[in-house]
Amino acid sequence: MDNKYRNGYFTSSQMSRLAASLKSGKPSSAFYTYIDEVFYETQMKRSCNVEVKTVPMKWGNLMECVLFNILGLDYKMTHQQTITHPVYSKNWSGTPDLINEGFKIGEIKSFQPKNFAALSLCIAKKDIDLFKTEFSKEYWQCVSNAILCELPNAEIISYMPYFDELKEIIEKVEDTNFLEANGLNPQDYYFLIQGNIEGLPYLPKESKIENITKFEFEVPQEDKDLLTQRVELAIEILNKK
Repeated sequence: MDNKYRNGYFTSSQMSRLAASLKSGKPSSAFYTYIDEVFYETQMKRSCNVEVKTVPMKWGNLMECVLFNILGLDYKMTHQQTITHPVYSKNWSGTPDLINEGFKIGEIKSFQPKNFAALSLCIAKKDIDLFKTEFSKEYWQCVSNAILCELPNAEIISYMPYFDELKEIIEKVEDTNFLEANGLNPQDYYFLIQGNIEGLPYLPKESKIENITKFEFEVPQEDKDLLTQRVELAIEILNKK
């Protein structure tokens, strides 16, 4: 992923911080803290965060590629392509997992078991307000990426493989160039081969939650407007520092 469009930018994955409001409707402290971080990045010319690739992060990256192959041809995978805003191209960026041209963006979440269950059960109810309340980070990420891609709809997808699927994934990693073909470093995935399969996230066949749960929705215009206004205000404050 090209960090030149991320460091010093307001990014989709952090947009819940800009959207956060007090009871008065004014931006919360998270709004100003995030502006400070972006300012520091503009001065250091690097991210404020030291990236450590944890096993859950590596797992999520792999599951994005696995699920893309399951979903079919409606989408194109864009998880390594950072997009900038058509107007605020020097300040606002995001990296959608998937794009269905002319229609919607898609975000894949392959969380560890507890958060996977919570997200899956939440979005299975197909309630935008519930999704926004319980998973505000993921919701505003969807809103931001829909704005950046100038698309009306978003889809949040929760995925965890069934046990039989997981065995097939491990075999594919061992026996093919699946990792390299999807831009993943094989050295990051020794835990799949050398570890205990029981210690990996998977669903038993009797699970009441399905391996894939989707929620597609039209992004409310008022939320697009609110987020755009907040980014504009954040840019204004940033430029005065």
